[in-house]
Amino acid sequence: MGGSADQIRFQDAILEAIFQRFTKHSEAISDISKVLDLTVNAIYRRVRGETILSPDEIKILALHYNISLDGLLVDDQTYVPFNYFPLIKPIKSILDYLENMRDDLLKITSLPDAMLYYASAEIPIFYYAYFPELMSFKLYVWAITVWKLDYLKDRKFESNLLTSKEKMLIEEILAIYRKMPSIEFWSLNIFDNTLNQIEYFAYMNGFVDPETPLQLSLAAEKLVAHLREVAKSGHKLLLGDTGDSGSAFELYHNEMIFTNNTVFVKNPLKDIVFSSYCNPNFISTEHSGITAHCFEWFMDIKDKSTLLSHNSSRHRDRFFDSLARKTKSSINRITQIAEELKQD
Repeated sequence: MGGSADQIRFQDAILEAIFQRFTKHSEAISDISKVLDLTVNAIYRRVRGETILSPDEIKILALHYNISLDGLLVDDQTYVPFNYFPLIKPIKSILDYLENMRDDLLKITSLPDAMLYYASAEIPIFYYAYFPELMSFKLYVWAITVWKLDYLKDRKFESNLLTSKEKMLIEEILAIYRKMPSIEFWSLNIFDNTLNQIEYFAYMNGFVDPETPLQLSLAAEKLVAHLREVAKSGHKLLLGDTGDSGSAFELYHNEMIFTNNTVFVKNPLKDIVFSSYCNPNFISTEHSGITAHCFEWFMDIKDKSTLLSHNSSRHRDRFFDSLARKTKSSINRITQIAEELKQD
């Protein structure tokens, strides 16, 4: 039986939100039938409004497709629904965070012709995956300061911190990110946070092996050199690759706008905004007003930024030479810290 006009409108809004996630209408119908464990004909009856979705079915669809029912019920452009993963599934291990990151990337890559815009005060986490020891250290810092994971409480950092499954996920995350074309905006402070963290933990004797901080700083130096080549080629290269492997990459230098990690996904089906909240966690929204505003914001930043990739050799060399000097200075300070600790 059909429902009231309001029920049908609400049902249509839920189904339309799901259809937008698929390139073909038939694919959406098939997927909904699997999620609700109903026949395709039963789903078509709901699409036509001949049958009304039950409260349980609405709940199942909203949870599975991550749909904000409040956003559908409240007709107000000033009301902006956001998704925040830690509230749905609190992070209890590094594996939880990596799996969520991998799943978010897979959702983005499933969208047709998706372009990623990324502005950040710190180098995007994906690039640390080129050097697993750096990625491991960043995850360790977040684990003890943000997530407060019990199994790492009072534990110093060591190179064998991650499990084999976590290491495999890091490799998978880098592989996925390399397939995603992106336009990114960095400042000269992009490495400062990580270098300062390495120095701080070195000074506080926070490493099991006293040689580890120097190894991390040397890895950061190598990462800067690799990213210079990535910017030069305009592609997300593998280490040591001088060709054009990986997806397209545009890098811009911007010192005018200091921002948290802001990611905008532009594609024909649905635009998405991710913004760091209690870094390194993210909130996300598909709200049309927010996504439109974010895209305009990125276009404005682009107009006020300097292109570093492709043929912009003079600006690129100036930028990466500065980063190289910072990593070299960090290496020198860590060497000095090590000598001071030996004397204590």
